[in-house]
Amino acid sequence: MRDLELARHGFAYIEPPVQNGVAMRDGTALTIHKDIDRTCASIARFSRRDAESFRYLNETYAVKMRPFFTARLYNPPLAPDEIRARLTGPEGRESLAHAPLDLFQVIDRHFEDQRIRTLFKLLMHVTTGENVPGTGLIFLMILASITHLALPVAGLASLCARSRG
Repeated sequence: MRDLELARHGFAYIEPPVQNGVAMRDGTALTIHKDIDRTCASIARFSRRDAESFRYLNETYAVKMRPFFTARLYNPPLAPDEIRARLTGPEGRESLAHAPLDLFQVIDRHFEDQRIRTLFKLLMHVTTGENVPGTGLIFLMILASITHLALPVAGLASLCARSRG
């Protein structure tokens, strides 16, 4: 966006403070916020352990390993051997342990409360393909950006409207 100087055409992003959420049948709700503390507070209402797990996963994949996962989104896919070569050290080994799993197995591994599992499984259903063995790293990739979602504003439509007016 910066390289193309799209802001001079009115293009911008809005980053909503509440990124995702789900309402449950019992009238409760879970929300994911840009603010990690608020997300953890939402999760902790149902499970302190799951809130701690989310905080750890966020720190590991959305902070420490975010550059790796973001690069995977915007570059050609790497062969499995190349991924293994780039994911080294304890965090790399931990990440690779997710690779043979399916998305729901990864969620079940990290979260115990059914409501928290439901939230993340719904997000996986909406944002990815099939839930099949070998897709476990996709959960980590999505987790790396789950608090960085944004909505585009203006841009080309705005530019076209101004050029007609």
